[in-house]
Amino acid sequence: MPAIIAVAGLGKTYRVPDKQPSLAGTVRDVLRRRTCNVQAMRHVSVQIQPVAMVGYLRASGAGTTTTLKMLCGLPHPSAGRLPVAGHLPQRRQETFRARSP
Repeated sequence: MPAIIAVAGLGKTYRVPDKQPSLAGTVRDVLRRRTCNVQAMRHVSVQIQPVAMVGYLRASGAGTTTTLKMLCGLPHPSAGRLPVAGHLPQRRQETFRARSP
């Protein structure tokens, strides 16, 4: 039986502002915005069968909520693939959205 969820090498990186402390730092940030990359998660792989009941537990800040949101198609993954029932959630395909649970 093929997996209903087959996540392979999933990763998410967010680009966030690199803010400097103090008033002088705030003025510099306004004039020359700098950013840095923050890795929310990396190399997540899992296969879930259609009849499986699973729990997804990880340490706080380990990307648990980010993974679940990506399975719903909200943020796009930075790396890897996460097909759900043969569809990629981030594409928001009409055939996938029309399926009843």
